[in-house]
Amino acid sequence: FTISDLSTTGESVNDFYALYTQSEKTYASLQNAFKNGSEERAREIRDNNLKELVYIGPDGQPQLLYDALGVVAETLSDLKKEREAAITSKTLTGSEKSARIQKLNAAMRLITRRALSITSKRAKSPDDLRALLER
Repeated sequence: FTISDLSTTGESVNDFYALYTQSEKTYASLQNAFKNGSEERAREIRDNNLKELVYIGPDGQPQLLYDALGVVAETLSDLKKEREAAITSKTLTGSEKSARIQKLNAAMRLITRRALSITSKRAKSPDDLRALLER
């Protein structure tokens, strides 16, 4: 077997990271606008990028998308470290490496699919974000 055959994790992982990266950038822009005292710019960022900032959680309450995705990203990072350890292991056989890598990749796909599903219901108005910030 070749490691490169097992190193891909799938579309859901790629979709997750694309959403996480965009959410992270938008959140950072919003934070910077507040930090620089530009409330008008912050409102503009919020209103134009609401779907990248807030999702409606399973409890029906607005939640910060970046925070939720960040937790998942940390878990994926840990799984990637485990995968790298399997790839570089000198004690595992080729078939053991393959089995472990396939299991880790499957876990990453499952976690990202779940995260994308849970966060798929997006806020529809700035009121959703205001409600979140007022809690």
